[in-house]
Amino acid sequence: MQAAAQVYQAGERFNPYMKFYGIFIPDSILSNPGLTHAEKICYGILARYSGKNNRCYPSQKTIAHRLNLSERQTIRILKSLESKRFILRVIISGRTRYHFLWHESFDSSYLREEYRPRDTDVTENDISITPDTDTDVTQRETDSRDREKTTTAAAQVVAMPSDSETEAVCGLISDGVVISEGIRRIIRANLARHGPEYVRRNIFYTNANIRHKTRYKAYLGKCCRGNWGEDTAPEPKPSPEAVRPEPGMKILYTDGNIYAVDRAMCLFTPGGCLAEGRLRQGLIRGTLKIVPDE
Repeated sequence: MQAAAQVYQAGERFNPYMKFYGIFIPDSILSNPGLTHAEKICYGILARYSGKNNRCYPSQKTIAHRLNLSERQTIRILKSLESKRFILRVIISGRTRYHFLWHESFDSSYLREEYRPRDTDVTENDISITPDTDTDVTQRETDSRDREKTTTAAAQVVAMPSDSETEAVCGLISDGVVISEGIRRIIRANLARHGPEYVRRNIFYTNANIRHKTRYKAYLGKCCRGNWGEDTAPEPKPSPEAVRPEPGMKILYTDGNIYAVDRAMCLFTPGGCLAEGRLRQGLIRGTLKIVPDE
């Protein structure tokens, strides 16, 4: 028979054990000196919404309401957690899904000295030594193997690309496109999930089919989700040695007009002057083309 619920008065002592619903913040997150208080609470809120199937997609409005902060502040916190490699945000059908990443701080060796567990914190008087039985030893070995398998599997879920890898792929984006943080986030997520070749094909497809460069982020996101560039093979680009500009060389500029390279290896256009370095870069990328002499 279930006992009647006890009614407490304000100021009365009580035992909070198993009496509340709430969030869970792991000790490795709670004691991490590299996270702010808001980031720790936000991590706990995300963990609260993550079920057994590892699907976590609360709206930013819901997270902001739980944090008692504005949506703009919440977005900054989520971006910070993602930049610190604790979570990964993936946009699917216009909805943001959050994935938890295994972080190096989950190992106590990452924490500062004052946050590490010390053997001196436990005295001999606090320890009661009992002989181990065969069952205890076997159970500990089984638990240790299970923890090792779980840790290895969690660490292999997503291998986040480095900043240099991301910037190298961003260099394939056509000229005139402002590479925003949103574009970098799309590239990082797809590099982690599908690999560099997948991202390259879809960037080449976007470069060839985008009409308005101001909408590059939205078009690239749709392209990567649908893998529109699956059958796209990038055109072979000439080597840097083969595209050295020479005085008098005629160049087809992006505005559709033809200009000649002067003696200083510069290309003067209505939009400005292209020095030799930028001129060679445009020829290598294919945005500028050499017009053969008739």
